[in-house]
Amino acid sequence: MARYNNEDQINLEEILEEGFLDRFKARGAQALGAVKGAGQQIKGGAQQMAGNVVQKAGNLAAKGIQAVGGQIDPSQNKLTQAGQGMQQAGQQNVQAGSIKGEVAKIDSYKNSATKNVQKLVADIQNDLTKLGVQIDTKKMQSFSKSMTTSLMKALDIFKGQVGQAPVAQQSEEDYY
Repeated sequence: MARYNNEDQINLEEILEEGFLDRFKARGAQALGAVKGAGQQIKGGAQQMAGNVVQKAGNLAAKGIQAVGGQIDPSQNKLTQAGQGMQQAGQQNVQAGSIKGEVAKIDSYKNSATKNVQKLVADIQNDLTKLGVQIDTKKMQSFSKSMTTSLMKALDIFKGQVGQAPVAQQSEEDYY
């Protein structure tokens, strides 16, 4: 059976706490993202409903004209066209609101990841100092900035995927 000392216990508690905090932050980011896109989604939903009402009114007007023996070309029915336009605009607003929410989640995660990178760089600096390695402060700051910038650019790739259909994952066998 393995033996654990106080340092192992402290490390385990730190790992568990970090995992808990990461999940807690992720849930907060989801809530933030939902709120940021909710207004636009609500607006889009209202536009879709109003467009549906206007389109139905146009259709009823066309039926009324037909009932008295008249004829109306569907392409000339301005009320129906306006309703369709409102529905389309509403659908676009709903989708844009959803995308805004997802982008907010990515941005929130980026902020958390930046702090993790800065902590990692500080740990590296501390370890090197303990090993007796002389560290140039400006170079370490440049290293930290480079690491953070690289991570931010890498995470921005996911913003381009928001709103797109998910791509099927490949198995490891597909790579060999």
